[in-house]
Amino acid sequence: MLVDKSDLGFGKRSWRYSMLVKNGVVEKTFIEPDVPGDPFEVSDADTMLNHISPKAKKPDQVVIFTKDGCSFCMQAKETLAKAGLDYVEMPLSHQTRSRILGAIAGAKTAPQIFINGKFETRTMLPLSLSYDHRIIDGAEAARFNNDLKENLGKNFAYKLAI
Repeated sequence: MLVDKSDLGFGKRSWRYSMLVKNGVVEKTFIEPDVPGDPFEVSDADTMLNHISPKAKKPDQVVIFTKDGCSFCMQAKETLAKAGLDYVEMPLSHQTRSRILGAIAGAKTAPQIFINGKFETRTMLPLSLSYDHRIIDGAEAARFNNDLKENLGKNFAYKLAI
């Protein structure tokens, strides 16, 4: 099925469509509507998967905006990988990072993570502790640091408030 898309600079081309074929028999076709432009609305994989199994969970759409050499970005990517999330990384240059992230997320620092269009990144606060070993035993300080590390991220602020 050829269509003329000269107005878009494509010339004559095959129109987009997809088909569900079972045992050599075409069961369903998905043909793009004949509208101006270059539509890509129904012949995509998501439409086909939704037809085959409408109740199936859709894969999460994950993007992470990063900057080169960012240790927080590396940690965020490791966390996404450990969670089994397939993501697209968008490294941003120093010249454009703050403007792009400011427009998209209202933030200027990386990493910024979006899952299914929802902003997921939280501000990270670096924490630094020092101990005067004349007053506090080193082993006790190490136990405190380990307890603190284990409790951060587990309703820690709530636990402190109680």
